[in-house]
Amino acid sequence: MRIKLGHPLLVKTVTDACRGVLKCHENVCTLQAVTHLTTDSREVERGDLFVALQGENGDGHNYIEKAMEAGASLILCAHDRAPCPLMNTCCILVEDTMRALSSLAAAYAGDIPHTTIAVTGSVGKTTARRFLSCVLGQRFHVHESPENYNNLLGVCLTLLTMPQDTEVLIAECGMDGAGQISVLSRLLCPEYAVITNVGVSHMEKLGSRRAICQAKLEIVDGMHGGKVLIEGDDAYLNLYAPCHAVTVSATNAGALYRAIHARCDEHGISFDFVSPAGVYTNMRIPSLGMHTLSCAAFAVAMGQILGMTEVEIRAGLMRYSPQFQRQSLLHFGRVTVLLDAYNACPDSMKAACASVKLLSESSGGGKIAVLGDMKELGRESEAFHRDIGAHIAAEGFKALIAIGEQAREYALGATASGMAKQNIRVFPSDAPVEEIFAALLPYIDAYDVVLLKGSRAMRLERLIAPLKETLLS
Repeated sequence: MRIKLGHPLLVKTVTDACRGVLKCHENVCTLQAVTHLTTDSREVERGDLFVALQGENGDGHNYIEKAMEAGASLILCAHDRAPCPLMNTCCILVEDTMRALSSLAAAYAGDIPHTTIAVTGSVGKTTARRFLSCVLGQRFHVHESPENYNNLLGVCLTLLTMPQDTEVLIAECGMDGAGQISVLSRLLCPEYAVITNVGVSHMEKLGSRRAICQAKLEIVDGMHGGKVLIEGDDAYLNLYAPCHAVTVSATNAGALYRAIHARCDEHGISFDFVSPAGVYTNMRIPSLGMHTLSCAAFAVAMGQILGMTEVEIRAGLMRYSPQFQRQSLLHFGRVTVLLDAYNACPDSMKAACASVKLLSESSGGGKIAVLGDMKELGRESEAFHRDIGAHIAAEGFKALIAIGEQAREYALGATASGMAKQNIRVFPSDAPVEEIFAALLPYIDAYDVVLLKGSRAMRLERLIAPLKETLLS
């Protein structure tokens, strides 16, 4: 991973921020500056700062010599793994390189006056971050997490790429265990926090939704005042969130900030927005689904809290565009395909089904579900998959193509809720895409909506090429 720093840093500045000891070749000037940082020796270019990190997938200290040979001018490494510096190379020696990188990121961000918004949640944090960036960017210089940089390393790199003119930082915070979001929050020290929901995607490690909720609420650990915005329709957040939390929702009529009267067509959603500032009518977002609308509602609320005008907020919402495989709407002739296969959990599955329902009501066609496994659900995985199968049947989908280790559970849930067996097809994870497509195609009629939804590992996007080729021929 290689990044361009938001502004050049002197070797001495980096050393002091990392609380390290500088060891240089005698001919090296310590007043030189670095402009790029990398954690991968294969990406090193001349003049880079190479950070030797130790993790589950390898130890960067094993590649220090390669980094120096590639031209790295500065190496951040552990005391006991220091190399003999080559010509024109300096080493900063520390006890722990990840801790040192965190200190560098905090010091760097501390020199830039800005407001920080930390975003977390089981589902929707990336979508919420993107909506926040689009809306707030209408007035402020915004810097946001690139891609899904939401672990400790990613947040450090997000901070270090922040331009000096940044006014608002929007940082995505993820986790796969307790205590991790607390670390991120203490690094970011946010003035505002957004928690989109509490799902079951980390059930395997945390064991219960209450534990997942408590882990998400660690987002407040680094806050000193400010506001916490939560999904007003989430029972766990409403029970355990701080008493001063602000509720935002597209489904809960009691939320302080809420979207109402949602209307969907193939191009997006129109809605009204109610808040302490009054009512905004006929708002518009170019995306689909109640879950997406909830994320947009957070952006409208935050825009109002930060003093933006209605005109600015409206314009910002229309700047949003979904990332590929996240609620991507594709039109192949008279058939609509909703590709939402970046990740999957029970909550996002049901949200995707709601999107398909809105689309089919607009098109007048039927609904078909192509579902892959939902990963990391722990001991209750089979039950969750059966529940989604039952939900598919109850929502009136005319066919179900289930793929993966849990495909049988999807099918069992669907048949138990009344879907005819001849409308259900089951495939293993390694089934050829041609075989899956051949089973899917006979169910598709004009004006139908096809949902492709599953965890990233299922690679459901494989079906896009044959769908496009056949339906557009």
